[in-house]
Amino acid sequence: MIRLRKLLVSLVCFATFGTTTVGTTWADDTATIRVSSDHSGFILGTSNKAFIPWGFNYDHDSSGRLLEDYWDKEWPKVEGDFHQMRLLGANVVRIHLQLGRFLKSADKPNEANFAQLAKLLSLAEKENLYLDLTGLACYHKQDVPTWYDRLSEEDRWNVQARFWELVAKQCAPSPSIFCYDLMNEPVVPGGARKSGDWLGPPFGGSCFVQFISLDAKDRPRPAVARQWCRKLARAIRKVDARHLVTVGLVPWSLDKPGLSSGFVPKEVAGEIDFLCVHVYPAAHKGDEAIQTLNGFAVGKPVVVEEMFPLACSVQELEQFIDRSKPAASGWIGFYWGKTPEEYRQGKTLSDAITLSWLELFQRKRPTAIRMPFTLGADISWAQEQEDHGTKFSDHGKQKDILEIFKDRGFRAVRLRLFNDPKAAHGYSRDGYCDLEHTLQMVKRIKLAGMQLMLDFHYSDNWADPGHQIKPAAWTDLHGVELEKAVHDFTRDTMLALKKQNTSPDIVQIGNEISNGFLWPDGQVWKSGRWDVFAGLIKAGVAGVKEVDPKVKIMLHLAWGGQNAQSRSFLDHAVAQGIQFDILGQSYYRRWHGTLDELKANLTDLAGRYPQEIMVVEYSVPDVQQVNDIVHALPGGKGVGTFIWEPTKWNGPALFDGQGRTKPEIEAYPKMAKEFGDAGQ
Repeated sequence: MIRLRKLLVSLVCFATFGTTTVGTTWADDTATIRVSSDHSGFILGTSNKAFIPWGFNYDHDSSGRLLEDYWDKEWPKVEGDFHQMRLLGANVVRIHLQLGRFLKSADKPNEANFAQLAKLLSLAEKENLYLDLTGLACYHKQDVPTWYDRLSEEDRWNVQARFWELVAKQCAPSPSIFCYDLMNEPVVPGGARKSGDWLGPPFGGSCFVQFISLDAKDRPRPAVARQWCRKLARAIRKVDARHLVTVGLVPWSLDKPGLSSGFVPKEVAGEIDFLCVHVYPAAHKGDEAIQTLNGFAVGKPVVVEEMFPLACSVQELEQFIDRSKPAASGWIGFYWGKTPEEYRQGKTLSDAITLSWLELFQRKRPTAIRMPFTLGADISWAQEQEDHGTKFSDHGKQKDILEIFKDRGFRAVRLRLFNDPKAAHGYSRDGYCDLEHTLQMVKRIKLAGMQLMLDFHYSDNWADPGHQIKPAAWTDLHGVELEKAVHDFTRDTMLALKKQNTSPDIVQIGNEISNGFLWPDGQVWKSGRWDVFAGLIKAGVAGVKEVDPKVKIMLHLAWGGQNAQSRSFLDHAVAQGIQFDILGQSYYRRWHGTLDELKANLTDLAGRYPQEIMVVEYSVPDVQQVNDIVHALPGGKGVGTFIWEPTKWNGPALFDGQGRTKPEIEAYPKMAKEFGDAGQ
């Protein structure tokens, strides 16, 4: 175990697994995780929907810093890591709280760190993640307060109970708590220990094992463990009776000859809601790992709270995961702040091992793990139509265009944005789709409670695979000057949106950039200068993240049915280190092949890359088929669609020339219900 733990510290990794859960919308007690009535697992709220914990330990970053070492000065990093963990498919993140960072003395809390904890709760809620809060950590011996180590056993337990009461009081109102884990790997000693010697030996510079007593004396060790669990659980339940309580145990906690922690599962199970065990299977010893896990099955759910291929191959760990299903109700591994793309650029053995694990994770990501499916529409023309006299109506009743879409289950709107559409060769002499018009329309979208995708064309007119003309004002800009123009225009747009409290949820950096953008500088297939193209994309991304790091970034291609071209583009983008959250594709039969080719392409991309996938342009008559294909993508990777300009009547649309709804729009309420009430 010591060798395994030491190796774990040297590798950056994570592990997840699951088969059933739901996208979560926080709402009072309906989002609270509970133990199922048969004690075999977990359910969501008062429903019978199974919830399988599937996530990451996020205890330190890639350089070994504990979370509380950087969460105050580097909060955007924490936000980015949480977002990435959610994108990778996690529904639970395990956080390790150091007692010395939350208590300045036995009775004096550290208000600054409790404030950071409150921010963490809000971040988890925003990202639809649950927290496994593991407390009382003393991983770095040099950081443990002297006053704490000098306490007697009784006083130390009282301080620990005080810690948990304060934490639970802070967290009780939040729907983002999965559980309170009393301590990471607690142990009751088998003999007397020296005064103040509360920590086990360091592994890789950190002390993961902690003793809850210095001398059990004539007390049975399991009785000491049970009494300690009872005291801390009662402190929590005094202020928070709805969230679950557990404790993270070493595998040698079983009641059998040899090394034992004293935390015998059947002896402590009565004081907590479920059990956690940390299992690292050894090579060619999968049977032993399963036997150990089975020993923790004592009538309450069991979560594998730590795992990684430390002493076995990735294939053997995959076999362990599959074989552990009858005994385990959840799986939690590790994520320490580096993305799969970053590992692909690495040259070390640990990079290769972690990347292989990430690839395993992507293959096994279950289709039931998904965010609510987004039904969206690009209605950039609607504002101009209204100004020119169109009155939108539904079954003879005049309504606001957004109300009509919401009534049909749509939950998002896409708007295109041009730099200067009034320019000599611009899109509109009246300035439609400029920033001023966009700000007006976005207010309506947000007031309607809908999400916004903002599509930067980075041109004065249409940008598509055959046209990617620089804005007139940027004609003579190249290199760093052009990157600055992209960054500043993006940043200033984002600031204007933020100022009126209407920040977008998703931003496209360019429109249908299959052949690059901002030609000729970023015309990649002719120039081959992927570094130039990537520099321009990164400038746009930086402009977004500088204003709001929570906004998702999309790269939008026009290769819905072209797999080889899509893969080539994405491989180049990944090699250049471009960071993005969603892959968008256009699909029109005329240019992008058959529906079977669309399905084959998106299915391949879903298994090959970690990003979520959307079809952000399609049209009638392929409404149902396109949505079915995206929704059914493996790993829950298909997260939504946007039908293109369904109000523009001179072509396939959902409205006629007088702004009246057509029968084709009736497909959407059915899809909204089928895909999980996507419009709610």
